[in-house]
Amino acid sequence: MNETTYYLVRFVFEDRARFTLWCDGGSEGDRFATTADSSNLLVAETSQNLLRIALDQQLVVSGREAQSVDIDAMMHILKRLRPSESTSRHACVILLESWNALEDLARTINAPFAPVDMDAAIAREIARKLFEGNNLPSVSTGKKQSPVFTPIELRLLRLGLRNAAMLAVNQLAFG
Repeated sequence: MNETTYYLVRFVFEDRARFTLWCDGGSEGDRFATTADSSNLLVAETSQNLLRIALDQQLVVSGREAQSVDIDAMMHILKRLRPSESTSRHACVILLESWNALEDLARTINAPFAPVDMDAAIAREIARKLFEGNNLPSVSTGKKQSPVFTPIELRLLRLGLRNAAMLAVNQLAFG
């Protein structure tokens, strides 16, 4: 029996949902569950159907509440962001959650997450700004952070998340 614990994730695109399972990969990186006979993502249109599949494959699923990754909301926020303007906490939360989930999805299927021209230092800076913009009480210094992205950071943030979102849409059978 598989001892890995999985968690429900709900992806939303064009007001439709797909459910999949995520697990903490430790030092190897977080991943989504794949089908037993291939490297395709384990996906279902309802959480109930996904839980039945997980039971058949003897996967341990913690809880019944799904973490939501709203691709529609992410795309809307990406359109509204402007260089040299502060980014709201709400936008940072959605963008960071999307970044993390889409990066894990790309890792699962061995696809690149970042655009080819995204320098690692720029990617780290974007991720740092999104993280700080979440204003988490456990790491906040008391001063609210509203990050400002440079034009190059914003271009690469948009490009990376849009490309990763389209990869997810294809992998999650939204088509």
